[in-house]
Amino acid sequence: SGGGSAAGAALAVIGTSGQGYLFGGGPFLTVSLATATTALTANQVRVRQFVLPERVTISTINFQISTLAAGGFCDFGLYNAGGTTKLVSTGAQATDATGFIAVAVTAYVAEPGVYLYAWTADNATVAFYAMAANSTNDNFFVAPNFQGTAANASVAGVLPATTGAITGALQSMPICMFRV
Repeated sequence: SGGGSAAGAALAVIGTSGQGYLFGGGPFLTVSLATATTALTANQVRVRQFVLPERVTISTINFQISTLAAGGFCDFGLYNAGGTTKLVSTGAQATDATGFIAVAVTAYVAEPGVYLYAWTADNATVAFYAMAANSTNDNFFVAPNFQGTAANASVAGVLPATTGAITGALQSMPICMFRV
C-alpha cells in the first residue's frame, strides 16, 4: 500500500495467501524471545491486548507444543478489544503430541484496531513455546489489564464466546502466528 490522500494515509493490506502474518500479542514481539515454555491452569483463559496497524486476512493459526498432555485440548484465538466477541480461533486442538501445529481456519479479515490474543487448555500439563515473562517489559501491560486472566473459563479446551473481565497478571505468552 502506502501513499495516502487528503483524506488520510492509505491502509496497509496483508491479504495475499502465503505472504504476511502477525504474532499473537501484536505485530511486534515486545519481550525477549526465549526457549521458555508456559503451562496453564486447566480451563483458564489468558489474554494479551495488542494494536494491529494494518488489515490482515487470517487463514492459518500456528503454535508449538513443547510438553504434551495425552487426551487434552487447547485453543488459540482473537477477540475484539472488549472481549465481547470471539473473532477467530483454532477450536479444540489435541495436545497429545509435541511439535509445530498449523490449523487452517475460515478466513477472517482483521481490520486495523485493538484486539485480544487469547489461549487456553483443558489441562495443566501441556506447555507451549513462549515469550518469557519479563517484569521489566510486561508490567506495562499488567497494570491497565492489557494482559492477564479472563473471568470466563474455557470448556474442554475451547475458548468461550466472551472473555468477561480481565484481571491483570504477569505471564509468559505462547508464541502463536496468525498467518495469511
